[in-house]
Amino acid sequence: MRIGKPQSIGAALGLAGLLLIGLAAAGRAGILKKGPARHLRASGSVSAEENRRPGKKSSRTRVLSGRVVQTSSYCGGANPSQEILEELRKQKPYPNKTLFVRAGTVNDLAKPILQRFASDAEGNFKISLPPGDYCIVEEAKKDKPAAPDFSKENEELAKSGGGGEAYRLTSLECLKQWSGTCDKTIKVEKRNVTGMVIEFHHGCNPPCVKGGPLRR
Repeated sequence: MRIGKPQSIGAALGLAGLLLIGLAAAGRAGILKKGPARHLRASGSVSAEENRRPGKKSSRTRVLSGRVVQTSSYCGGANPSQEILEELRKQKPYPNKTLFVRAGTVNDLAKPILQRFASDAEGNFKISLPPGDYCIVEEAKKDKPAAPDFSKENEELAKSGGGGEAYRLTSLECLKQWSGTCDKTIKVEKRNVTGMVIEFHHGCNPPCVKGGPLRR
């Protein structure tokens, strides 16, 4: 009996040691993984799954190309022929026309100019922009418009002796509304844009201005 007792103690210790070794091996094999450890990631890193997340906008630019054209009103004296009127209404290339690009669908003067470009001698242009909504304006709308001074024009009108009405601005509100409009709005999406047409019409008077010589 004295010999058997130490043997049972030794056997128990041996069994406990084997159990601890088995548990350690199981932990190394990943059997006893803890939940939080599966989600550890370096701070600030972005997973491939997040990069593929739908709705993420691409910053890649698209090519926009087209032409700038112009039409005119008839501002002569005698009644024009139909051929003259049709010729004035016909779109013609607007060469060397300088234009400016802002973000958005209105000409918000608080927003910066993103790009400046000009048409070539044939009225053609080509620019690059990332996806988004853009407002294209001529130079007269690039900055806040000032009330025009017609002193010189009215002096020449009076000297002509042909009669007419002195030039005048209809209202500052009209000028403000005119300057807030885009000459062309464009939505850039996944594909390049071709065949754009930016048209300008030359009236007998500048926007929001009345008066001038008699037109019989």
